Amino acid sequence: MFKTGHIYYFAAFKFKNGDDPKEKYFIVLKETKDKVLIGTLPTRTNKIPSFVDKDHGCINIDERQYNCYLFKKGQTVCTNGFGFDMPTFVYGSDLDYYPKDRFIQDHPIEGTDFICQGELNKEEFNNLLDCFIKSAAVKRGIKRALAA
Repeated sequence: MFKTGHIYYFAAFKFKNGDDPKEKYFIVLKETKDKVLIGTLPTRTNKIPSFVDKDHGCINIDERQYNCYLFKKGQTVCTNGFGFDMPTFVYGSDLDYYPKDRFIQDHPIEGTDFICQGELNKEEFNNLLDCFIKSAAVKRGIKRALAA
């Protein structure tokens, strides 16, 4: 149902912390052997320091424990031609574990609860993983799992 390297759009994403559900994208970065999804919730909130040139791809500042992957507005990132309609940011510090059974329980019906926007093309997906694996801002356990 939820596959590694795919971007999903949720009409009402149910947050782990209990916040009110809202429209969100979700990128599955990996499924572990114990049925846990490692994923992230992209955002349109720009927290890139002003001194950094903003372009598509990885922005990593280890001395500041800062890591972000920027999807440029309109750039095709999926094999089906999908690209975000606004600049979209994925922060390494926001990567998290999601138990797959609970995730499916919270969002059971494809086409109603969520839709698959597309599969990241191989180069984009590899660049995204590489950005997180090489960052000091990403939790070590998540980096190890992504690299395995």
